[in-house]
Amino acid sequence: LFRSRLNWFEGLQTKKQEISSLKKILGGAWVEPVQRLLGSRNVTSEGLKGEEHSVRTEKDYCWDIPLVGQIRALIQQNQVAWKDILESSKRWSSTEPRPPPVTIADIPDGKLFCDHPKLGLCSGPIKCSSSSDGQAIKLAFKMYFDEVEIANPIGFAAGVHSICCFYVSLINLEPEKRNRLENTFVVTLALNTDLKRYGPLKIIAGALERTPNTKPLPDPLMDTSLGGQMRLLDAGVQMEVPCESALGGYEKRTVHGWIVVCCADYPAAAKMLPNATSASALLPCRQCNWQRKHEKAFAPSSFVRSSPSTLRCWKLRTTDQVCKKVKQPRS
Repeated sequence: LFRSRLNWFEGLQTKKQEISSLKKILGGAWVEPVQRLLGSRNVTSEGLKGEEHSVRTEKDYCWDIPLVGQIRALIQQNQVAWKDILESSKRWSSTEPRPPPVTIADIPDGKLFCDHPKLGLCSGPIKCSSSSDGQAIKLAFKMYFDEVEIANPIGFAAGVHSICCFYVSLINLEPEKRNRLENTFVVTLALNTDLKRYGPLKIIAGALERTPNTKPLPDPLMDTSLGGQMRLLDAGVQMEVPCESALGGYEKRTVHGWIVVCCADYPAAAKMLPNATSASALLPCRQCNWQRKHEKAFAPSSFVRSSPSTLRCWKLRTTDQVCKKVKQPRS
């Protein structure tokens, strides 16, 4: 396996030759990566005595692989995946009353999914005039965030070249298929240092970030970020998909999609959420009053019961308190 993969670029000495080889290997599944500018900063070099020698401007970029293009390639190149997408979309578009599941066996059985206004039990179909059955295609995604160390993981430069990766899987596929490598869509790659410098909103939301000084792009398709692609799918994207009729061929259908699950391990989630950035931090989140080094930190405790054998000194925030905190940045 290693030999077959390492021989991919044997004899290829330029970037152009490598790209041409990749396109030949992947065929119709190839989607062109897009470089996205995050911002620029001034970098000052200092001498041995701390004096400034020169100031240069460096631009920071991340790389997007447009999700819409990857979904289009999957539908057109993988008949098995298209069958699963079609069946699940019809199930999520049914007008027949569906009883809520009594056992959670998969993501579509959870309350969040069942109550979703576009995917849930009472959502109904979305009209599409160009399709044979008059219904648009519904897609549901699971997003995952993690880091990848690609250079010198144990040397002095450990962490310097760490890359953060955002990728999604398609919930329409059967559970045993959706997490396979060929069905995993990498959507954004960025340096971990840039994630800290610009924040996750800039990396995920992209150029259409809702700020007073941001002008909308002249062409929405230029927004290749995960947020931009999801806004396109929410509005609906026209795609050439295989016909359901026996005659075969392709027809135009509107495709919609939404993210319903976001996953990450503890260190990765700490970079995206208001938690501590390390599992060894004194406080597990930025507004907790529990402290790891407190003399009673690991004593029996309960938020519900108060008895001589359990402590009740740690505060638990209510849902209303959390909602107020979430609304503050929006105002």
